[in-house]
Amino acid sequence: MCAAKMNSVIASPSLVHSTSPATVSSPMETISITKLLDLESNLSEKTLEEFIVSIKSHYDLKNIFYICPSLPGCTITNPYTLGTYTEEWISHYRDNNYVNLDPVINIGARSLLPIDWAKLPRKSPKVQKFFGEATEFGVGRQGLTIPVRGPTNGLWALFCLTADNNQQEWQARHYELVRDMVHVAHFVQQRAFEMNIKDDGIDINTITRRERSKH
Repeated sequence: MCAAKMNSVIASPSLVHSTSPATVSSPMETISITKLLDLESNLSEKTLEEFIVSIKSHYDLKNIFYICPSLPGCTITNPYTLGTYTEEWISHYRDNNYVNLDPVINIGARSLLPIDWAKLPRKSPKVQKFFGEATEFGVGRQGLTIPVRGPTNGLWALFCLTADNNQQEWQARHYELVRDMVHVAHFVQQRAFEMNIKDDGIDINTITRRERSKH
């Protein structure tokens, strides 16, 4: 069902993380194997959201929010979502129909590369007001969006993360976040796909009938 979820609170998994670009592994390699196996064997919206919350905590982020309008039954105005935005902000966003104004959505939907929110156009007074309200509602001072495509044609999503760093601090950690969150975003996308797309598998009888019809 396409609806925003409430926050989840869990303990962070055991992670080993290095800040050296030359030696650090992706989070998919450094997260406890036990945690990943638990997620794979007990995959649900709750466990996937718990994974998102643990990533947020490990990277000292303000929020993480996954938005997918392309799953069955979902639309751009009623997407499938997981993450840590407050219900107050989600309701305010919907009540004001901000999806039609939000440059994160409008530009992210057409982009293939990560988007730093600081570089989004903000000349419009309405857009300035929108970002001001987002800050007031605790979304975060800085933001990064990872567009995700696949694993099937037509399926796309946006993986957004925010922080309360100043501009200098944000720039200092920008490389690390882009590098690591691309992996996390695709991991979440694959798990969301597995939960929401029915795999009917291959009907052997259908193949057999098709082959027989050729003879």
